[in-house]
Amino acid sequence: MSAISISPGVNASHNKFVPGLHHLALHMDSREQVNLAYRKLRDFYVANEGQEMGRILDEPAEYRYMPGYYAVYFTDPDGMKLELVHTPASLFP
Repeated sequence: MSAISISPGVNASHNKFVPGLHHLALHMDSREQVNLAYRKLRDFYVANEGQEMGRILDEPAEYRYMPGYYAVYFTDPDGMKLELVHTPASLFP
């Protein structure tokens, strides 16, 4: 991952309960990348506290979707749910 840009839309907000995109998942090469991105997101949200720049929904953790599924969930300024996920390469030969 080289960069993620977060900026608010114009008169828009995301509603995950209407037809369309629920959330966007981006694959990371390792758990370490997920953890690094989480720390950068945390620092970004702390630095921009009170500015409606989104928030972290769930800290990095392993989820039961499949063995080794490791992800962090957060939102962008419009409320769009984003996910950074790592899954072991052995699951997808």
